[in-house]
Amino acid sequence: MLQTLDAPLTTISELKKSPRKIIDEATELETGVYVLNQSKPEAVIMPVEEYEHMVKENRHLNEQLANYAIQQRISNPNPTLLSDRETRGNAADKPPVVDPNDGWD
Repeated sequence: MLQTLDAPLTTISELKKSPRKIIDEATELETGVYVLNQSKPEAVIMPVEEYEHMVKENRHLNEQLANYAIQQRISNPNPTLLSDRETRGNAADKPPVVDPNDGWD
C-alpha cells in the first residue's frame, strides 16, 4: 500500500459533497487522492489515465518477474522436479478428457 502521507487526503463526507473537486485534484496532481473513512484509508480516487498506466506497468513488471523466474529455472543445472500433483493440484487426480474432434491427429 502507498504511504498515505505521500498523497492528498480527503474524507468520504468531502467526496459526497464535491466528487468533481476530488477528481479534478487527482487529475491536476496526476496522483491518487486517498479517501478516508473514520481516519482509515477506504479508497483512492485517481484519473483513468493514471490507473490504466499503473495496471499496464504492473502487468509488464509481472511478466518480467515471470520471465526472470523462467530463466532461473532453465539455467539451473540441478532443477527441482515436481510431480503432476504438485504442479496441477487436484486436477491431476481426474482422468484426461480427450476430444476426438479437436483437430489434433
